[in-house]
Amino acid sequence: MISLYLSGIYIGDGLVIHFTAPSGKFTASSPSSSLSFSSSAPNHSRCESQKPEGGVAVTCLDCFIKEGSLSRYEYGVRFRLRGGTSTAAQSDPASTVLRRANYLLENGFGNYHLVRNNCEDFAL
Repeated sequence: MISLYLSGIYIGDGLVIHFTAPSGKFTASSPSSSLSFSSSAPNHSRCESQKPEGGVAVTCLDCFIKEGSLSRYEYGVRFRLRGGTSTAAQSDPASTVLRRANYLLENGFGNYHLVRNNCEDFAL
């Protein structure tokens, strides 16, 4: 089984835009529990149904976290303690990040690939 951490972009009002793998292809782990990518109907009316083929979706923060915990990705750090938690690169301005996330929500982010095109690539 392959485990990874989910990455997404918080856009305000309790919503997250994120990129998902095709249904059942991978399992993602948070520090406190396992999360499965699912095509099932979301728990809240503000969430989009995630497509079986994966892709960019918007969900409420509760559905994004599910049973796991939330961590903030750190930018501009000198060294990485653990992959998927930080980068030496500087963050783009919030307005640029939000504009890009909404653009990708409307236009897609290509096919999910564990190494070359995943949720961390989307969220960076």
